[in-house]
Amino acid sequence: MASIPTGYGHLGQAGLDDQVLGKVYDHTVVRRLLQYTLGYKLWAFLSAFGMMGYIVTMVSQPLIIAWGINSFIIPPSGEQTAWGNIHIVGLIFVGNAIALMLFNFIQYASLARASVNVLYDLRRDMFAHLQKQPTSFFDRNEVGRIMSRVQNDVHQLQEFMDIGIVTLGDI
Repeated sequence: MASIPTGYGHLGQAGLDDQVLGKVYDHTVVRRLLQYTLGYKLWAFLSAFGMMGYIVTMVSQPLIIAWGINSFIIPPSGEQTAWGNIHIVGLIFVGNAIALMLFNFIQYASLARASVNVLYDLRRDMFAHLQKQPTSFFDRNEVGRIMSRVQNDVHQLQEFMDIGIVTLGDI
């Protein structure tokens, strides 16, 4: 078992992990991330609009197919098959598929725009913060840990934002 570095003995292993690596979940980080997204309400609204439109068109596909089967292919008892009007169902289905692709594009394009802008602002603020630090800060902290915070943690936030919107749509 690895020994606990001096100066951290009072924390124990779990406290040391939180001190060195950071907490697994910290609601203040999520709150600060939401503050960055507030500047891009239009893109967030467009993404939510695209998501809702995508859900509606996705759910309506089986309904259109059922309508086509029940009304035109399997006629009610005693009636002739109305194959002449099946093209209406096909046109509605194609129109729905086009709307589905359009809403999906709106959702992901606006989500990408919002994500890129938020990450740009976040990286810009992190760079400005690092520029203000005294040289003793860089003596105390390992370069690898600083680079990990600047690169990997921001990338993880991007993944969180992308998965968060998709999860919202799934719910």
